[in-house]
Amino acid sequence: MTLTDKLTLLFCHGSIDEMSPEQITAAVLSEIENAGYVVVPKEPTEAMLEAGFVHTGDPCWLEDVAKAYRAMVSAPQTKTDWRVA
Repeated sequence: MTLTDKLTLLFCHGSIDEMSPEQITAAVLSEIENAGYVVVPKEPTEAMLEAGFVHTGDPCWLEDVAKAYRAMVSAPQTKTDWRVA
């Protein structure tokens, strides 16, 4: 079953009308995580930059860490069939 299938079941055949927005968000994020993905911001946070910076060792590379992050986030996915176990 694909991630899309599981989310369709949740929204079309689940008891979504009885769920709060927080519960719906938690359910969707849980299915995304179960599929091996996470939701991240488009722009790295300061904490993310600092975490990446420790692997470069050069203060001048902080913007390079941000550029690398942006490139990874914007890269197209080659796996389009999000199978869920």
